[in-house]
Amino acid sequence: MARVLICGLGPLPFEPAWANWGPGIRTWQFASGLAAAGHQVDLVKADLAPGSTPPEGPEPLSHEGVQVHRFSLPQMMEPTVLARLARDSRVDAVVGATLLGSFALARARCGLPFWADQFGHSMSEAQAKAALLGKNRPLAETWNLVRRVGSTADKFSAVSKAQRFAMMGELGALGRLNALNCGYELIEVIPCALGQPDVDGSNDARRRARHPEDDFGVLWSGSYNVWSDVETLVAGLEGAMAEDPRIRFISTGGEVPGHDQTTYRRLEQRVAASAFRDRFHLAGWVEPEEMRAYRGRADLAIVTETPIYEGMLGSKNRILEWLALEVPVLCTELCELSSYLSERGLALTVPPGDVRGTSLAILWAANHRGQLQEMAHKAKNSAAGDFSVTETTTPLQAWTQNPRKAPDSQSPAGVRDPMKYASWADRVAAWAQRSRFVEESTLARKVWKGFRRRSDS
Repeated sequence: MARVLICGLGPLPFEPAWANWGPGIRTWQFASGLAAAGHQVDLVKADLAPGSTPPEGPEPLSHEGVQVHRFSLPQMMEPTVLARLARDSRVDAVVGATLLGSFALARARCGLPFWADQFGHSMSEAQAKAALLGKNRPLAETWNLVRRVGSTADKFSAVSKAQRFAMMGELGALGRLNALNCGYELIEVIPCALGQPDVDGSNDARRRARHPEDDFGVLWSGSYNVWSDVETLVAGLEGAMAEDPRIRFISTGGEVPGHDQTTYRRLEQRVAASAFRDRFHLAGWVEPEEMRAYRGRADLAIVTETPIYEGMLGSKNRILEWLALEVPVLCTELCELSSYLSERGLALTVPPGDVRGTSLAILWAANHRGQLQEMAHKAKNSAAGDFSVTETTTPLQAWTQNPRKAPDSQSPAGVRDPMKYASWADRVAAWAQRSRFVEESTLARKVWKGFRRRSDS
């Protein structure tokens, strides 16, 4: 078995924090998957969420066979810190969990086989944030990370097949789809995993014991991010509430500090203006104990997404969390996970922006509680097999058994921008294709075509 250094983000799912963030879940998926397979794992993580567990001293925390080193983000981004830890721990390979963890390892230049995870498609996430801010600076900031990691790592992972294809395009633009790498699998798919739920066993019993005349609770739990379609959410709920007085909405979660403070405010404004505002309960971020109580009152969990590339290429940890808790799910059919559930009849799904479809799905659920709970039970069992930590991390486990560098990393030429392989004629051609003079002048085009024929012969 190998010894591996993983670099990622927190807080981790078992740590005290007011929110269970996706990057921490992803980091622990990688660490726990490798540890369960028998590998020695040292995990370096920095916390992003305000109010989470602060960095401790030099002594690591041991949890389920993983040695967890808690650093601040500036510490983790210091190249010498990670390089020294990799050297002192005598690890066989390094693994970046999430783009920031991978970027930290790319900066460290450990000289070891390097697996880099991109937890969701980063450039489409940057596009969504740019649209929110009304300026394109996030594109440059994110491309700087993607370019550094994409030019350095030996193996990559995505959360979906769709994201894998998008990453192929990025790696092609960075020169990684070169002659040396032809036939070498650069990118593996590691879907989000069904973790160990924080279970209150009485919640499922409460749902099964309810009577048809009881209130019907629809739950949103988690952040309201750039992709969240709060307009369809509220309008769909209002349509259902107008026809069924039993329907109530419960929201736990809120804005994403430092990333998106506006989407949740739009939700608050829409709810305040609703004729059914008394049936909307926006609790904000709550403590774990309170969260368990809200889940116990939920008959259906809902998530509505805007049809943007971030959602199409990514996944949803919260859906898997609901499945693990056997809470029935209503979601937008956009990502691969939602399609998986829809095709198997394991969740209620609606097209993006379908207000009436959302209302009808909620109304059907409120009138078919028994069938709804049966669906949730089947969904949990199916996801437990297909999305377990062990199953999802199989490609990473296989690579860790015999970690190796990518073929092009062994070449003195190294990784290049594709244009650096160009001949002088190719470079002139690239200039000519950008030249407005050549494009608009008939004579210049004739001269250029003659030049190309001679240079090609």
